[in-house]
Amino acid sequence: MKNKVVSVATVVVILIAVIFAVKLGRIKLFNSSKEDPLNGINESKTNEQYTYEAYSIDKMILLNPGDEGDYYREFKTFKSHYKYRYIEYSISKAKPEGIDIDFYKEEEQKDASGSFIDDTYYVTVKYLVINMRDSEEESYFSPQNFMLGVYDDNGFVGKCEPRGHVIENTTAVKGSISLKKDEEAVITTCYCVKEDILQNNNIAVQACAMGESKAVKMPYFLIETDGVIE
Repeated sequence: MKNKVVSVATVVVILIAVIFAVKLGRIKLFNSSKEDPLNGINESKTNEQYTYEAYSIDKMILLNPGDEGDYYREFKTFKSHYKYRYIEYSISKAKPEGIDIDFYKEEEQKDASGSFIDDTYYVTVKYLVINMRDSEEESYFSPQNFMLGVYDDNGFVGKCEPRGHVIENTTAVKGSISLKKDEEAVITTCYCVKEDILQNNNIAVQACAMGESKAVKMPYFLIETDGVIE
């Protein structure tokens, strides 16, 4: 009987020790990464590579400035439908006016004005989005999902996450934009892109309103880099 009491007491002590270790972070029972599996954005702002699985080229709606395109996806409980008008883009060493950059990476070098003095460029993409859903409920739209990347006949691979936004006509709530039916917003998104990426012939920003979506056609904002990179 005495041996059983000792055994039970030992098990209780071990369990208490494990619980305290978990609370103190010395033991991890689950993966505690903050990376969003839908949009590939790592909230820790590390220098890890950001990539999407390549999308089939026939799912890409390629838009030049001035062009319009739709994003449509049907879920079990609602339909998501946005219309885009691609307004313009810019590529420059100088920091864009009016855009607060959320973070920089350690290897990115800037002068006092925020202009890059290394092989990094600011790339901004400006577009208009309209909520075309049939429902009267507000739709929460996240420009943070829009990755800049490269594409070829095999599809698209994201390379750079957004670093900051300017949003006109509405207000952002925790990185998302609340849009009512037929409501529109003009958004300018900024990326910090290395020269070796911009030297690719096919650069685009993926207008992925709901995060990863392999099943639907999706607009891509094309960026022409010829004559910009020395």
